Amino acid sequence: MSKRLIMCALFLLSLIFVVGCQDSGSGTAKASGSNATSASDTSAQGSQVDSQASQDQIRASFEALLKNPGNEAAALEQMRQDLSKLSPENADQMILSFEAYQNTAISDLPDISLIKLMQTETEDPYNEERLNNPSSIQNTDLKNALQEFLNRGYKLIIPEGMYQAVIDYDAYQFAEKSVTPDIAAYIQLMSAESENIMLEDGGIMISIDDVFSRMQASENFISTYQNSVKLDQVKVLYNSQLESYFLGQNNTPAFDYTSNKLNQEFLDSYKKRALSSTDSPVIKATVEYLNLLKNNGYTLTTEVKNYRDNMIAGLKA
Repeated sequence: MSKRLIMCALFLLSLIFVVGCQDSGSGTAKASGSNATSASDTSAQGSQVDSQASQDQIRASFEALLKNPGNEAAALEQMRQDLSKLSPENADQMILSFEAYQNTAISDLPDISLIKLMQTETEDPYNEERLNNPSSIQNTDLKNALQEFLNRGYKLIIPEGMYQAVIDYDAYQFAEKSVTPDIAAYIQLMSAESENIMLEDGGIMISIDDVFSRMQASENFISTYQNSVKLDQVKVLYNSQLESYFLGQNNTPAFDYTSNKLNQEFLDSYKKRALSSTDSPVIKATVEYLNLLKNNGYTLTTEVKNYRDNMIAGLKA
């Protein structure tokens, strides 16, 4: 009997030993798996932004590209590939260097050969929409030349029948997720302008309500990003939008030149914006201005003119 008890005890001890080894191995495997996941996460995070040495190399390669003219398409392609590898501050420098490069090159654009092709094209040669979307143009040489021009990050406008190149900020939009918030906001402001230019041939080319929306976006930028390198440029844009909203332009005046009555589109926008619940200085001024306009029969009297001019001066950045 004691022999049988001894054998059972030995069997139980051996069973406990085997189970203990399995649990230990399982625990080790779990711990190893956990460490592997952590290492993978770290690697993934590390791949988002390269080392400083790698970033310096990327920027040096990019700056070398910008030393020669006509490299816009190649520069855009490199930014699409490399911008996400940079810190937001370095990404800012890359995108702003490219903007400066374009601003320098733009005085020579479009080139003479492209202008000659456009002048010989008989299918609506002064149609901006077709020139900036050339797929339907029959002249193969012109179509290819225009597409190459667009691929360089420009577009064409034709104020007063003269060809003029402008930066197409839509081509910058891929950068918004990589740059600092103020530069992302700046790209949005400039993209809206290049997509539908506000002023052309002395007239306002977008709705008066859209003028206000852009002005408010510029106003928000100025109040939010006081230290931005683009602050002064946005102030110029804002002041132009401000004047257009309250004064109009030569070919789109806020008040009729003959009757001195306020244009209905301007009035409708003022009334709509006066209902906005915001601390915007422009909206507060619009509410007060609207009350004065009502008291003067929505006519440009001397009182209205003096008040308006002082209001604009006080709102300018």
